[in-house]
Amino acid sequence: MTTKTRQPRGITGVRLGYIPPGSDEWRKYMTASKIAAVMGHSPYESRFSLWHTMAGTVPPKPQTEEMSRGNLLEPAICAWWQDQHPDVKLYRTGMYRHPNIDFAAATPDRIIRYGTGEEPRLLEAKTANNAWEWGAEGTDEIPPYYYDQVIWQLGVTGLTTCHVAVLLSSLTFREYEVAFNADYFAEMVTEATEFMRQVRAGEKPSIDPLDGHMDTYRAVRYLHPDIEIETVEVPQSLAMQVQCAVIDKERNDKEMNALKSQLTELMGTAKDAEFNGVKVARRQAKGDGNPYIIIQPGLKRAELILEEDTAA
Repeated sequence: MTTKTRQPRGITGVRLGYIPPGSDEWRKYMTASKIAAVMGHSPYESRFSLWHTMAGTVPPKPQTEEMSRGNLLEPAICAWWQDQHPDVKLYRTGMYRHPNIDFAAATPDRIIRYGTGEEPRLLEAKTANNAWEWGAEGTDEIPPYYYDQVIWQLGVTGLTTCHVAVLLSSLTFREYEVAFNADYFAEMVTEATEFMRQVRAGEKPSIDPLDGHMDTYRAVRYLHPDIEIETVEVPQSLAMQVQCAVIDKERNDKEMNALKSQLTELMGTAKDAEFNGVKVARRQAKGDGNPYIIIQPGLKRAELILEEDTAA
């Protein structure tokens, strides 16, 4: 793969130097990796946890195995994409700032240069565990949190097209193309402007009663590390919600046990259970113990499309 370090012309964003993640300088910018949390689309960060990270009251989330995998495979995914497009050159890049929005920044994976006078484009390399989150190849049907990231990058750099190359868990590649959406970028800028104002003003967010994000829980646990010998009176509404959650969990546990019993009876000695080619569950055992049922992780209704649904 031909990967250049020289910066191609055509970008309106202002080139920044290296900014260490988690540093005071890093907290000044709303980057493409953060914007999805502000928009409420990120599975990795909540708006609440991002506020505290940006304010410096909670440390940045440590790198996960998924993030490490993505970093390691990025060059290979870019190499695959260039193999499909041998007429282009890819350029490594750094962080850019929007020329008119002081807090808006982005670090694209690669910049694409055609060498024919065409406007440069962006390339993003992704890995994915869940193929169902990705639409038909060649479209812009990518997961919402990646769509936020791509539109933010295009808005910051001033470019109009981003190609997204993804390596799926089945070790197959796909390619998508996303065009700049000016209206959506303006919406994100509005949300990010208010978010950054709140961070700079020290306006601590409250926890939304409907915020079930794991990173909100991670952040609030970090914020309250001590245990004192005291008792707090819980509002009735919160106490009743806790009670309902406990009852729902007990009911769900019973329903799951019933489903596992039915699956075990149906499967007999079979290892796997499928519907329309989609794995639903498997049987496995530890040591000499009796086999038990494992429900397929991340199973979504979209994967179990019934014949009557498609015929409708």
